[in-house]
Amino acid sequence: IDRTATEHKAALEAMDPDIEVLELDKKNAAMLVAWRVATHWDRPQVGLAPKALVLTAAAMLSVACYIATLLPCFDPHFGVASSIERDLGGNVLNIVLAPNGWVVLGLFSCGWVLRLI
Repeated sequence: IDRTATEHKAALEAMDPDIEVLELDKKNAAMLVAWRVATHWDRPQVGLAPKALVLTAAAMLSVACYIATLLPCFDPHFGVASSIERDLGGNVLNIVLAPNGWVVLGLFSCGWVLRLI
């Protein structure tokens, strides 16, 4: 595409612009500006509580991911071919290793709920 555009640069520049595309570009640019203004972190209308919720949710989700990666949280011997009845004693919750697994599930659940508020 780049080579063809370079070779036919004069012909492409001589073409009339597509009005529909230009109008859509203007509309998209206006929407982008409005979105940036409405969601700017330093806007006075964005209070301390929403900022605290966003930061708390991000921290909880991040910590949950780190713990799940670095510490044993779930039964490493349970796999696709495993049986809940045979390998987990009939209780699916036995896949969670205490306390790390429950901490991860709690942090992730709380972080996800805070993210939705």
